[in-house]
Amino acid sequence: MNTIKDLTNTLPKVKESSASHDIIETPCIHNLNKSHERIITWDKTDLREYGRLERRHEIVKALLDDRLHQAPILNPRRILDCSSGSGCWALEACARYPAASVTGLDMSNLQCLGPLSDRLQFCQGRLDRDLPFADCTFDLVHSQAVQSQVSDWSAFVSELYRVTTPGGWVQLVEPDADGVSTDEHSTGLGDSLTKWINICNYASVMMGHDTAVHLKLVDILTTIGFENIQSTDLKARSFVPEVEGQSAGANKIVAKLIKRDMTESVRNCGKDALQVLSTDQSEEEIQRFIQDVVKDFKRTTNKWYLGYRAIVAQKPV
Repeated sequence: MNTIKDLTNTLPKVKESSASHDIIETPCIHNLNKSHERIITWDKTDLREYGRLERRHEIVKALLDDRLHQAPILNPRRILDCSSGSGCWALEACARYPAASVTGLDMSNLQCLGPLSDRLQFCQGRLDRDLPFADCTFDLVHSQAVQSQVSDWSAFVSELYRVTTPGGWVQLVEPDADGVSTDEHSTGLGDSLTKWINICNYASVMMGHDTAVHLKLVDILTTIGFENIQSTDLKARSFVPEVEGQSAGANKIVAKLIKRDMTESVRNCGKDALQVLSTDQSEEEIQRFIQDVVKDFKRTTNKWYLGYRAIVAQKPV
């Protein structure tokens, strides 16, 4: 059995875990399949998961200056949203591009949301298999935070290339490997928060997630055949830095959202995360640790950020 201290000392380089995980089934937002494959969500209710996905959507959108993507395409006609989650990105794309048809693909059955627009459809599918679309179908393809669903990134990017029209664009947004970090505008994280970050990294490696894929995507996209590749590092800060050229208003929105997002994520999934990792802490010790992590997230003297990398690329004409 591992203690919290044990889990934060090293980051084992393992691909598989022998731990027994509960597959959480929910009726709509995460209606996971029953094949007991390694797809795990630690949020207990649809409402919590929906709220988390909505916040992450708003955070990334604010970091992109209220844009859904950075691709230089003004009026896309056929749009694909990979891993739609709550459907928020696809819904907003449908609203922003009145001449476009939008398709959302997710492992959950988002069709339960009902008919929302004759230009918007959701279909159920997995990203680690061939995408259920014909060649050269979409002129804009979006994918965000799909590390937990993709094991073979070259195969996934090849599928994105296949379904994109010549001259069409893809955007991929993935969190960075370190999760919560600090930079020259930040300060320390706090002991409990540092331990929590190490535990999350440990869990990701145990489940076979490539947490450093954001560093590899440019090379993968190039190898597959994409061109005009642009990569942008985004920082969702827990504070409003005095950084020239950055919008204070956008930073305030992001700071508020990211603090709430991270504290609620720890409250919602912290206990389950530690149980999945087979720690031998008592219920009281686990709850105390979770509360200490939440305090570190909220403490104004702890200035941190959650990093993302947004990459856009074009399929040759």
